[in-house]
Amino acid sequence: MQNARLREADQHHTTMYQIVNVIAAVQDTGELGRQVLERLLPALPHVDAGAICLWSPYQEECDVVHVMGIAADDAQVLSIARSGPIAAVLRESREPFVMDGLDASHPVYRLFHLGPDDTLLLAPLAHGRDLVGFIVLAGRGAPFRAFHRIMLATIATPVAAAIVNARYAEDEAARGRLLQARARQSGMPRL
Repeated sequence: MQNARLREADQHHTTMYQIVNVIAAVQDTGELGRQVLERLLPALPHVDAGAICLWSPYQEECDVVHVMGIAADDAQVLSIARSGPIAAVLRESREPFVMDGLDASHPVYRLFHLGPDDTLLLAPLAHGRDLVGFIVLAGRGAPFRAFHRIMLATIATPVAAAIVNARYAEDEAARGRLLQARARQSGMPRL
């Protein structure tokens, strides 16, 4: 039993190390979401589906950036409003929380094909005072333990910072393109 727990802890630490390295190398939010989920889901044996969703400063509902284990066409069910109750819980708690007891008629229950013993683990992607998005994982037949919440919180913090940095880089690139276009229009030399 002790050896199994040590192997599990070693696998989780390796996963966290890989994710942090990916975060440092990827500048695109969609690719970041893909890389994080591709490393995170296999590290949690009872998790077979997940999604990363982000709010932009310009719209009320979040964008589903990347999904695994669910149909991408159906994932818009996760496009929750920034002012909605789930966003409020994410914003106020600032910690991962388990969502269980969903009614079988709930769209998220159907989206993840949940069973009576399945649960969801949601983690806010918070940077400073801003809630930039969330990660949701679907667990099958085994409960999420405190260790899973700690692991997801540890990953969520640098992911949120990477998202903010990627958005800043995208904004700066757009500003540069705008300045170049203005310079061309006015006949001035390029910057």
